[in-house]
Amino acid sequence: MYKFTLGLSIVLFHCIISTAQPTANDLFNQVSPSLAIITAGTSTGSGFICDISGKIRLVTNEHVLRNGRPISATLISGQKLRLGSTIHLADDLDLAIIDIIETNDISYLTLSSKQPQIGEHIYVFGNSDGGGVATSLEGGIIGVGPDRVEIDAAFVLGNSGSPIMLSDGTVFAVATYIQRSSDPKDWVKKGTRFNDTRRFGLLLSNRTWIPTTPKEYFSQITMFEDVMTYAYELLEIGNRDIKDKYIYDKNSYKYIKYKGFCQLIDEYSKRISQLAYDIDQVDKYKRVEQRVASIDENNAMGSYYDYKIKELENIRNTSARKLQMHSAKMIHMPTKWLNEIRWITKRFRDEADNWVVALGVLGLEKEWIQISD
Repeated sequence: MYKFTLGLSIVLFHCIISTAQPTANDLFNQVSPSLAIITAGTSTGSGFICDISGKIRLVTNEHVLRNGRPISATLISGQKLRLGSTIHLADDLDLAIIDIIETNDISYLTLSSKQPQIGEHIYVFGNSDGGGVATSLEGGIIGVGPDRVEIDAAFVLGNSGSPIMLSDGTVFAVATYIQRSSDPKDWVKKGTRFNDTRRFGLLLSNRTWIPTTPKEYFSQITMFEDVMTYAYELLEIGNRDIKDKYIYDKNSYKYIKYKGFCQLIDEYSKRISQLAYDIDQVDKYKRVEQRVASIDENNAMGSYYDYKIKELENIRNTSARKLQMHSAKMIHMPTKWLNEIRWITKRFRDEADNWVVALGVLGLEKEWIQISD
């Protein structure tokens, strides 16, 4: 009986040792040769090398790449990766993979075949806060969905593109975004974790990848940047009074590629200046008419000023109509341009549709554009 108990104890002890969670430091040291710091333009993010569908590729978030060219990736060892000429974008999620040239002797991670479970211990390794060094974070899965997970490992900006790993050293998701409650004083969420910062990762398995070139990719990203700049300009115009001169440089550097936005706003600035002048002329003759009437008891000049004011009001109405038509054009043309583009992914198409809605909300229907009777 004693021998059996001792033997059972040894077996149980062995099982406990073999199933214990690895320390974050141990796992980090194991996978660190596969971790990369990604530079896109002037910003940095995280990435990692992984076997995706039988090919060794660099994995990150799509938004990490948006900040511009050139895109480069450096391993923790200091080795610079030679990136291929193809970017693969997830059709419906903020994920991207890039081909790597010369994958011999490169360490890489493997995808987990397991479904994530609430309570599982996880690790996040990446370029926290853009510091240029890979850091080690750990926590647990606290929410699962069909294409994402919520975790409590405290990743921050710069960790976008970091692998979210299980204790067996496999990767299953990518640290992607942080969400805060829109109303911290919301009494429904008060006292719960949903009134605090929440962190999410996107699942890598079962994704549809759309190949594209850097040229096509950055052309479409440029359109998003230009339409955002245009929307801000519409807001600025919409907050102006008719008497405020709106001077616009059609050669403005603000727009990276789509100069059609410049032409629309340049024409608008000219038409609004013309309408402001016409309104001023009407007001001027009305003031003169009032002064003349105050000293001309017989109102001998009244009919002349009535005629002149009516004539100027017609001119003003013509200018108002032209401005109304151009205001509609300023929404219609960008909408047309956005709809004509063959967007790389469904996610880009959805983003373009959101801009169409936003531009419609920013329509330039101002009181002083209205046509008088």
